Amino acid sequence: MESGSPVAVQHVEQDYGPLLRERLSVANSAENIPDAMEPLNRCLAQDDAPGRLRDDRGAEIIHFPGRYKPPPRTFGPFKQLCAFDGVLIRVGDKDDTVPVHLQAGTTIHICNSTRDMARRLAPHLYQGTLRVWGEGRWERESNGHWKLIRFDISKFEQLDDRPLTKWCNGCRVGKR
Repeated sequence: MESGSPVAVQHVEQDYGPLLRERLSVANSAENIPDAMEPLNRCLAQDDAPGRLRDDRGAEIIHFPGRYKPPPRTFGPFKQLCAFDGVLIRVGDKDDTVPVHLQAGTTIHICNSTRDMARRLAPHLYQGTLRVWGEGRWERESNGHWKLIRFDISKFEQLDDRPLTKWCNGCRVGKR
């Protein structure tokens, strides 16, 4: 530590200096900065501090913005045609936009439909797997994950849940 401030000072043996400089140069290149620096930058932000890596002459090699790093950007919303598969577990409400819930494993896709589409979907309640198509409205969150904001069903079909050996009626699937 340097006197008068909580600054960690590291010394590198002379033989390893060129190798360290090369690695720091690679780490500091534009395409590597987010991945290589993010863990330390996150720690600095939690401590409400910035950071710098300097060489023995005091020249700054890498700057860690820490608390000064701008918040990650979000993107969207974007509209995209997409599809979901799942078992219909809920249809209905009193509004013109009717909520429709499809369950795929532990995930529940909450969709919207018109009243007419809801009437056509209703007989399929708990009756096997459906594939619904429509327009999704997506937003990319600051953590990089995509979040579905809204999905409007435009069409659907019931999928055949029979095992392939039953479906192909005597074909040689899985047999040698």
